[in-house]
Amino acid sequence: MFGGDLLVLDEPLKELDEATRLRMLELIAACMPGRTTVLVTHSRDEAQALGLPVIEMPTGTEATP
Repeated sequence: MFGGDLLVLDEPLKELDEATRLRMLELIAACMPGRTTVLVTHSRDEAQALGLPVIEMPTGTEATP
């Protein structure tokens, strides 16, 4: 994949069938080592499957780690 130190993903698994979703999780996990990864998702399970820390943002607020 492309070089760089930052990987930013916005809902990369939304509306995918299960087989494609699992393949994308593998691809994302393969791209993560050595990079800071930001994943925007409505699914806590997706972040946890990738071993990412979770920061919840209640509606209408801003959050910082």
